[in-house]
Amino acid sequence: FSHYLDDAIHLADLPRTDLAAYAAVVVADAMDSRRIAAHGDQLNAYVRGGGFLVVFFQGEADWIDVVDLKWRDHKVHDWLWGTREPRYVETCQPEPKHPICEAIPLSAMSWHWGGVYAPHPQARTILGLEDGSGCLFMEFPNACGGRLMVATLDPHSHNGQRFMPAT
Repeated sequence: FSHYLDDAIHLADLPRTDLAAYAAVVVADAMDSRRIAAHGDQLNAYVRGGGFLVVFFQGEADWIDVVDLKWRDHKVHDWLWGTREPRYVETCQPEPKHPICEAIPLSAMSWHWGGVYAPHPQARTILGLEDGSGCLFMEFPNACGGRLMVATLDPHSHNGQRFMPAT
């Protein structure tokens, strides 16, 4: 999916970057939680100004304040699921499917995750646990003037590791 990305901003350069110039900003997983939290005001202001923020974050992203997220620790039951037959991981794309699922199928969203968010009445679930107890990827289409997608998936840190089907 790299052809969809126009730029990469190093975290140290974020304070000097005008995020309003970007149609969307993606916060990759595997970030140092304290370092990204230090930029929470800037990222929340971007959403409040009409920006589209996509956050992949393992752990509680309590620096996001444009919506009230309830996070809980919940790990994938079998983190080596992609190496065993049948290849099973306890995720689903609820019906009706979110439009992003046309471009990114379930197989491309099948990763490890670091915790789940509680289902939220203002959010549309993109990827959830099969039992409905948590959301791994959801969208808030009207988050304080902008748009927010949050995920506890970790696709960036697994790129090229070749032990899950989608890597």
